[in-house]
Amino acid sequence: MRRYGVISVRRCHIVDLRSVLAIERASFAEDAWPRELFVELIEECPRLFLLGVVEGRIAGYVAAVLRREAGELVSIAVLPRHRGRGVAGALMRRVLVLLQKDNVKQCWLMVRPDNHEAIRLYRAFGFERMRRVKDYYGRGTDAWRMAAPIPQ
Repeated sequence: MRRYGVISVRRCHIVDLRSVLAIERASFAEDAWPRELFVELIEECPRLFLLGVVEGRIAGYVAAVLRREAGELVSIAVLPRHRGRGVAGALMRRVLVLLQKDNVKQCWLMVRPDNHEAIRLYRAFGFERMRRVKDYYGRGTDAWRMAAPIPQ
């Protein structure tokens, strides 16, 4: 699949939530987060809730929050038809740069152990598996906690 030449990254605003929720449903189906959670993310850390835009259309999003001296990547998703074309990479690069500007020393995230595409993306950005978190996604569904240092 051919990568996109131009992917712009910008902040998410309340008016963008319809598109974000469509991406969320397409990516996570019954595990999709509700609108209220995304509203909280926009209010809590608006600088770290970003959209990947291709040809004027929202193709993906990333949301991170600050936790003391660490950043937490709480969610990233790309519409299925835009996957494998550099959208997630553009979003990751931008959010990690913003965390670096905030003097964050480390970023961490949670991921399903069977989400090989996501794990490959995270490893490309220096994330390493730290530990398994039992039942993180519900009874019988564990997660891996991954972390990466943020160079200063």
